[in-house]
Amino acid sequence: MYRELNADQIRGTIERLGNRIADRFPRSGLHNVANELVGIAREAESDSTALGKPYVRLRSLVGAAIAVLVAVVILGMLSLRVSMRVSSIGDLTQAIEAGVNDLVFMTVALYFLLTLENRIKRRRALKGLHALRCVAHVIDMHQLTKDPTRVTDDTHATPPRRSAS
Repeated sequence: MYRELNADQIRGTIERLGNRIADRFPRSGLHNVANELVGIAREAESDSTALGKPYVRLRSLVGAAIAVLVAVVILGMLSLRVSMRVSSIGDLTQAIEAGVNDLVFMTVALYFLLTLENRIKRRRALKGLHALRCVAHVIDMHQLTKDPTRVTDDTHATPPRRSAS
């Protein structure tokens, strides 16, 4: 029940908070931060919708690439003329190693192709999280001047600077 976030309610809460800040502090930096947060919330909502949908064209390209890769391997195997007679243990070891190497490289290529969509989506989601993190740092920097010890202790050497605007 509480394991999912509702984007509409989050955006609505941020917009209400932004309106409250605009009413009380219309020309403040906090008002600008609230406006930026509303924009980020709208972008995050559209991004999360887009990230939930499959990339059909990418999946088609990946499917075609896998089909070509498998076809090349099958055609290569059919065109080989291999004698089943082993002349030495070194030849057998070399043949086994070559087969294992081919199998490993095929597996790596298939894994790369099959996880491509998830990696692209993850990169896009991380960019959105980075934007939210930047706003959180700005808010956190504004909180540095609201230290409760400043009320009781006047020994701090760096008072906060406020702009005249």
